[in-house]
Amino acid sequence: MIAIGPDQKIEVPVTGVTCNDLAVTKSGFVYFTETPTKRVHCITPDRQHRVADEGHVTRPNGIAISPDQQTLAVSDHGGKHVWTWRIETDGTLTAAAPYMTMQLPVGKHEALGDGMTAESKGRWFVTTDLGIQVFDPLGRLAGIIAKPVPGGKVVSVEFAGKDRDVLFVAAGEKLFSRKVR
Repeated sequence: MIAIGPDQKIEVPVTGVTCNDLAVTKSGFVYFTETPTKRVHCITPDRQHRVADEGHVTRPNGIAISPDQQTLAVSDHGGKHVWTWRIETDGTLTAAAPYMTMQLPVGKHEALGDGMTAESKGRWFVTTDLGIQVFDPLGRLAGIIAKPVPGGKVVSVEFAGKDRDVLFVAAGEKLFSRKVR
């Protein structure tokens, strides 16, 4: 894992890990998933590294932080839940819970939860085998956005743009975007 600062200086904040996805809080905590080890890691603003959680999630993958910066969510690529933790002021994670239940494809036991993000109203967007599953702030499935390429795989999702009103989705070798309200 490397970090590139505004001055283009390259740092290596941690070695010996395989970072999958990451999320950064406004206060400077960096959380990332390491799928093969079932770990969620934390790098503190003063560059200290620690394992924040291990073993709750079968295959931790996508990761996002709630708009109020108090909840960390991680999608399970090897199960059907999105797990959440409370982020304490020192960056530790507490109260692990399988908060959201992803819908499964017929006959399968894994939703293949992958990339994820949260938007300003507290809704969560998780890429899965069925498409982008949208959950309300209470963790209830609100709907599924179809894959941009039928039969394809969606792996990442994020809001961007001046007003964070453009939803970007990585599917296959393409990047798709849609302006939202």
